Amino acid sequence: MERQVGSGGRRPPSTGLDDSSAIEDVTVSRPRGGVAVVELQGEHDSCTDIEFGRLLEELTGRNRLVVIDVSGAKFIDSSVLHNLVKADSNARDAGKRLVLQMGTAAIVRQALEVSGLLEHLDCAGSREEALLQPDS
Repeated sequence: MERQVGSGGRRPPSTGLDDSSAIEDVTVSRPRGGVAVVELQGEHDSCTDIEFGRLLEELTGRNRLVVIDVSGAKFIDSSVLHNLVKADSNARDAGKRLVLQMGTAAIVRQALEVSGLLEHLDCAGSREEALLQPDS
């Protein structure tokens, strides 16, 4: 199952769980049972902070492995970094995994490096590598 939305800003919040349609430039797919992949395209900042946090909370609650792919992101701010830390902590507390898929714009990599998250999060250079991470 895959959901994708185009660029152009925010849409009205959805009432259902696991619904990325409230967030522009975010795609959620499920390559296999218990695994979700969240792809970020374009720019992500505090405008979608609450929606993105809820999406990650729901996905880490329902899946053994959540891959966050920032390869297509052109910009992320501290609200995105905060949501990544929170989702990783929630996943670890529940015995689950969150993996950050890299290969991204220099400014995104710099934000992740300066924040120290690359040392804290499990990272992968490709989708294949991220999905090979132990997911149980």
